[in-house]
Amino acid sequence: MKIRRTAVILAAALPLAAPAQSPGGGEAPARSGPWLRPITVALSAAAFDDSSGVAAINPRAVATFALPRAVELGLGMGITRVGSDVGSDADSTFGASLAVPWRRTRASFGYALHASGAGARHELEARAGIAPSSAFRAGLAVRRRPFVDVAPALAVDDQLFHEAGPGGALDPRLASRLDVTELRLATGGSPLRFTYAYGEARHLRISDGNHAWTLSAGAGVNVGRRLAIRMPLDVSARWDLYAASFGAVAPAYYSPSSVVSHTPGLEVRRRLGPLELAGEGGYTFASDGSRGWLAGALASLRLGRLSASAHAQVRDDPWYRSRRLWFVVERALP
Repeated sequence: MKIRRTAVILAAALPLAAPAQSPGGGEAPARSGPWLRPITVALSAAAFDDSSGVAAINPRAVATFALPRAVELGLGMGITRVGSDVGSDADSTFGASLAVPWRRTRASFGYALHASGAGARHELEARAGIAPSSAFRAGLAVRRRPFVDVAPALAVDDQLFHEAGPGGALDPRLASRLDVTELRLATGGSPLRFTYAYGEARHLRISDGNHAWTLSAGAGVNVGRRLAIRMPLDVSARWDLYAASFGAVAPAYYSPSSVVSHTPGLEVRRRLGPLELAGEGGYTFASDGSRGWLAGALASLRLGRLSASAHAQVRDDPWYRSRRLWFVVERALP
C-alpha cells in the first residue's frame, strides 16, 4: 500500500528575509502619516487526502498590519481537522506573529494556541533570515508545534498548499497527541538569470522519543527566456530531490528508515492580462526503483488591491497517492 509523506519546500523559509509585501507580491505601498498603514486580510483553505485513508482540511483567516519601520504584525485564526477510518481529531487555532526587518536581515516570532476537546496545545516559532542580494537568501528557524499542524498557524500562501497534510499521520488519534521540535535551515536564490535553486534541511525531534531529518533541494530554469527564444508560453524545466530518514518506525505516522526520490518535471505558464494560468507535470523515481508521477494546475488573478490564487495537484508517488487543493483570496484595505 502506498502511503503519504510530507511535501517540503523552500518557500517555508525564504520569506524570512523578504521585505513587507502587498497581496500581489510586491513591496507594500507607502502610506501618509506615521501610523496610517495598509492592512491585508486573507481568507485561505487547503484540503488533502491520501491512499492510506487520511484526510485533512485547514481553513483560516489572517490579517496583517504594516506598522512603522516596516514591522509587520499578523493575527489570525483557523481550524485543523484530520480524519481517517480509525478516527478523527480537530482543533481551533488562534495565532499572532511579529516580523522585524533590519537592513538586509529579518527576524520573526510567532505563537499559536491550538484548542481541542483534549485540551490546549502551544506553538512557538522563531526565525532569522538574510538576503544580501536577489541572487541569494538564507534562513534559520526553530519551531515547536503539534505533530499534525505542519504549516505555520498564519500561513496562507502556497506553503499552506504544500504542507496541507497532517505530517504523514497514519493514525490521527495517536499522531494528534504528539509534538515536534523542528530546526530548519534553508537557502535559495537565482544563480543565473531566469534560473532558481533551493535547498532545505530539517531536523525533527518528536515527543514519542523518535527523531528524523529531511532534505529537499532543487533547481529550475525558464527555458525560453534563458535561451532568448520567443515562445507563446513560459516553459520551465525543474528537478526536485527529497530525502528522509527516521530513527525508528512508529505506527502512528509514516517513518521510513531511509527514502530518496527525484522528480524531474515541466511547468508551463500563460499570462492573460491580470490572469495567469499554469500547468505542471513530473515523473518521480525513488532509490528502491519504484516510480510515480504528478500533475497539477494553478491560477492567479490580480485586480487592484484584490488578488486570488488556487493550486490543485494529484500525485501518484512511489510510496503514496495523494490529492491536495489550496486557494487564497487577499484584499489590501485602504
